[in-house]
Amino acid sequence: MITEFGGYPNDKCKSMLTEYLKYMANNDVYIGWTAWAAGPLWGTNSPCCNDNAQAGSFEPGSKGADGKPGYYDTIWQPIIQPEVPAKLKRDGISSVGGCDNL
Repeated sequence: MITEFGGYPNDKCKSMLTEYLKYMANNDVYIGWTAWAAGPLWGTNSPCCNDNAQAGSFEPGSKGADGKPGYYDTIWQPIIQPEVPAKLKRDGISSVGGCDNL
């Protein structure tokens, strides 16, 4: 399980995130992932993966301190959201109640 990853909205990080997500999708050893979203309590401050530019978060509608699109518009929607599996796995050891299936 890969947790709390993210990236800055530049070409290098966008490419890295795309390849990262595709790699996990194509390798059965990864049972899931979570992106680090910051969230509304952070406001425009997203201390992950930036130069303290106050670029918002993955929260829908989040904007940067300067009013420009935040991480939701520049990272979540174009890069991460398309890689969320269309059909999520609901059984197996990694699911709720999965140990009962052993």
